[in-house]
Amino acid sequence: MDLTDDKSFPEGDEHESSAMVTVANCFDFHEALRLQMALGSADINSFIPDESTAINAPIFFIGSGGGVRLQVAEEDLLEAQQIIKDARAPAREEETKDESTEENPNEQGEDDEEERL
Repeated sequence: MDLTDDKSFPEGDEHESSAMVTVANCFDFHEALRLQMALGSADINSFIPDESTAINAPIFFIGSGGGVRLQVAEEDLLEAQQIIKDARAPAREEETKDESTEENPNEQGEDDEEERL
């Protein structure tokens, strides 16, 4: 059977594949999956080429510098970059809040004592 004669897909460029490009290098599979879901909510298809290795042997990605890759079609790159930037922003804000609380742990305690008096 010649696959070039397969008519299961309609004519047109709708089903032609475009080049996939790496849009993010993630710390671990869970971050890649979270970002993939954010892209999916914007109807952007994505692919985690390192998925199997990241699940079965995550030790290979620790300290590798490259991380777990998340890829999108080339034509979706700019929109995907913005979505990923936005998806990562809340996590960074929370880290900043946690760090400021750790630096001054007595600040909250002193306020509680003043309220009791």
